[in-house]
Amino acid sequence: MGIFDRAEVSAEPVSPTGESRLSGLDDWNALVAESETGPVLVFKHSTVCGISAHVLADVRDFVRQRGAPRLAVLHVVENRSLSNAISEQTGVRHETPQLIAIENGHAVWHASH
Repeated sequence: MGIFDRAEVSAEPVSPTGESRLSGLDDWNALVAESETGPVLVFKHSTVCGISAHVLADVRDFVRQRGAPRLAVLHVVENRSLSNAISEQTGVRHETPQLIAIENGHAVWHASH
């Protein structure tokens, strides 16, 4: 059983797919706090990379099909300082595309190409 098998979808998602966009430290801190009640996903997306766009589409499909944790997307080109702050806080080296699972305030899994 993996992290996504025991995840519950929030009763009130930010969007119909449960997806939100991270645009500042307040958003990140709220997401970390939310991870105390269940896992959340952060996708670091490069808006200038076709591969990143394809992977984001796959991640969105996964979230919809599996009822997986809430997904927060960070556009790293437009907000590199937040991406760096997330890397520092989680200890996960920045890459794109990159998916990070956060649970109880900590990165518990991550993957990139």
